[in-house]
Amino acid sequence: MNIELIKFGVDLHGRPAGKDAFDSIALRLRTVAPDDRVIVDFKDVRSFSTSWLDEMLTPLQDIFGDRLLLINVTNLSAKLSLQTLRKIGGKEFIVG
Repeated sequence: MNIELIKFGVDLHGRPAGKDAFDSIALRLRTVAPDDRVIVDFKDVRSFSTSWLDEMLTPLQDIFGDRLLLINVTNLSAKLSLQTLRKIGGKEFIVG
């Protein structure tokens, strides 16, 4: 399954918006086969807040673990937010 974050906007901020984004894909997640990866594509998104990414990525990691892959993480805002999630939440995301 591929999740393109650009579909949620170019500037992704705020815990409520991140939760809404996760909720919008929650039904589709049930169709992911046990051996499939979930790929989150950061391409073309301009900025992120740590709270938005926490609401979107933490539940994904809780569900899929090492089957979750983040791609096109070139944006400094995304890199810093992921670093913060690692520090405060102990979350290790696979970035490819």
